[in-house]
Amino acid sequence: MENTEIIYGLKPADVPFAALDEVIKEAYGQEEKETGVYSRRLHMSADDLEAELGPEAVFFTAMRDGEVVGTLTLRFQTLTCWYHQGPAARLSLIAVRPACQGQHIASTLMRAAHQYASDHGCQVMILGTQMNNKRAQRVYEHLGYLKVRPYRFDGLNVEYALWTNGCPIGAFKRKTQYALRRVRLWTKK
Repeated sequence: MENTEIIYGLKPADVPFAALDEVIKEAYGQEEKETGVYSRRLHMSADDLEAELGPEAVFFTAMRDGEVVGTLTLRFQTLTCWYHQGPAARLSLIAVRPACQGQHIASTLMRAAHQYASDHGCQVMILGTQMNNKRAQRVYEHLGYLKVRPYRFDGLNVEYALWTNGCPIGAFKRKTQYALRRVRLWTKK
């Protein structure tokens, strides 16, 4: 992480979307090649990306020697689901240039986002990834995220949650709810 600067709190008007788009395409392109799973994000233009995220998105960018090497997006939302009722921060578009992966850039971006969300009153962070993206899942689980829900979006995915004050849901209930939803998802036609 030498010489890597994390810039955060950027609003869409301040974001270099062309540079972020380049990082996302590199990272998601490698993932798509490795997993064989289509990534909708990879096939979006920078303008589409900006429009989808909306004006409320907050961007976190990792810079090294004046170049964008990683990115993460945070959006505040209200959840009404079995594992949380209330404000939450959704992390998305977590991407690091393939040449810079394995250097703790994603986890550093995520920790900065956790602190930002906590400072703004959020006790829960959520994110999703593809079921077969084991590398990302290891990073999320290492940071304390727990699997809470499988879902379908560009393939089979899993949603993770992190509570800043510890998970209020017992492990048995969480694992049972996850397993039930997974069975329902896999059996739907």
